Amino acid sequence: MTFKSPEEFHNKTGFIFHGMLALPLAVFAYLFLEIKNNHMNPVLQDGTITMAILIAVPILSAIIFWVGFKRFRRASKDIKGVPLAEKLSLYYDCTIKFYMSLGLASVLLVTGLYLTTSAVFILGYVFLLFFMSLHRPTPQKYVKDIPLTEQERQVILNKGRFEDLENT
Repeated sequence: MTFKSPEEFHNKTGFIFHGMLALPLAVFAYLFLEIKNNHMNPVLQDGTITMAILIAVPILSAIIFWVGFKRFRRASKDIKGVPLAEKLSLYYDCTIKFYMSLGLASVLLVTGLYLTTSAVFILGYVFLLFFMSLHRPTPQKYVKDIPLTEQERQVILNKGRFEDLENT
């Protein structure tokens, strides 16, 4: 994807991030309130299946998050030797993949909560929200994650334009 400015990049990245955050969060909040206020019963009543879900889903969710995070870190550090617009495009691609892994981990935890109503999934989701808050898209985070020149950093931090790099 090509961007006209770092601000357009920020807006598109933020939209995807907030979508990945909001959709599972809305379902989680509804389920949490139903469990606490209306004493919602678990969908699955069988103890063996419930125990398997209590073990497998949080572990799978953690693995998805960890693999996504490691791939994101590796891919964002490898963005070098291209103009800023292309760096942001490459960073956008690896960021979206990371956000998709966060979204998948969220959906798994929310599904586990729906099936079992266990506090394990509430705790897991709260931890995931904490990690998502650490990785929300900000210009300071882009500057930290992407190898940039000082001029490129200033363009991103000061909401400049790509043309500002060509003039210096």
